[in-house]
Amino acid sequence: MAAYVDSLAGRVHGRDELLSSLRELHAARLWHQLTDALETVVEDEAFQQDGLLAGMWDDFIAGFALKLNPLRCARIGVKMAGSFAAPAQAMEFVQKIKDKLSSDKGRKHPIDDCLLYLDMNIALLQLQRGETQACRDAVDDGTVRLGRLSEPDPTVSASVHWAASQYHKSRKDFAEFFRSAMQYLSSVPYESLAPMVRLPLAVDVALAALLGEGVFNFGEILLHPIIKELESGQYKWLGDMLKCFNNGDLHEYDALCRREAAALNAQPALVANERALREKVTILSLLVLIFETPAEKRTIPLETIARGAKLDTEGVEQLLMRCLSLGLIKGTIDQVGGVVQVTWVQPRVLTLPQLAQMQERLGTWLGKVEAAAANLESAVVVE
Repeated sequence: MAAYVDSLAGRVHGRDELLSSLRELHAARLWHQLTDALETVVEDEAFQQDGLLAGMWDDFIAGFALKLNPLRCARIGVKMAGSFAAPAQAMEFVQKIKDKLSSDKGRKHPIDDCLLYLDMNIALLQLQRGETQACRDAVDDGTVRLGRLSEPDPTVSASVHWAASQYHKSRKDFAEFFRSAMQYLSSVPYESLAPMVRLPLAVDVALAALLGEGVFNFGEILLHPIIKELESGQYKWLGDMLKCFNNGDLHEYDALCRREAAALNAQPALVANERALREKVTILSLLVLIFETPAEKRTIPLETIARGAKLDTEGVEQLLMRCLSLGLIKGTIDQVGGVVQVTWVQPRVLTLPQLAQMQERLGTWLGKVEAAAANLESAVVVE
């Protein structure tokens, strides 16, 4: 083992201290500290040479892999697999790690989380190889297995959600990709995402939110730090559109479409779904109107809806029927009276500005309650 580490000195320059640490920690059998050092190694660009990391597993780590924390060892192995150019080789390598970690029949504690993590990374490699059904089966199985874990490590949860998101992305299932991607983002610290990953992921998730069938809640993504990637630069228009949809602002939507026509036309999915986008932002204009209307005043004139939704009376009735059929609202339409009485509206994840509005409304309501209590107290005193 020591001889192998010594041999690395001629291939990896400027890392003498790290190599010395590997040698000494292994000799002292300090497995926890050695794991820390190995995690440093696999993140170090100096070690990202053809075959070096794979050789390190075969000639060094495999000899004591069962002494390490299984999940941390699996994560190290997956990082090493990333050094292979061909998915088939990487998959064979990850499978070898899985076989090694599974070989300890005398292990006192189960390693279900570790094996799940490895299986999800194998699923990603299957997807890269075009083995779509195998990936789908693995993701479905992984989702069930994740549900059985009482307290899964966040990296394990993230591996399942990431594999699911990439499968749905390959199928152009925008809604399912959006849900899986948001679950992934809730499982990983934003700071842990590589800078080169953040913008493409932000763009993918934002487009999926706009295009996903049945996705009418934008608050979660607008509250996530990843939205900062869309606050400036070439995709600022996309961040603006998310906010526009979240606010149900049809007038701003039309203005944005005119202003950013070139950027929008460069997105084939947006062009192909232009009518669906129009319907979604129109639905959101109604949902926002209802949500911002106090519960006791939710008998809303159809003409009020028409102004915000840019529709005639017939169009408003069709809009209401659509929202009722989608389960976004509950209520009754009075065509004779020209009003709709809404008894329920789908809950929303509120952004900070919307929370401020809610706080203001709550303050107004509390003021009314206090005034009513004061009037009641005065009436009692008079009697």
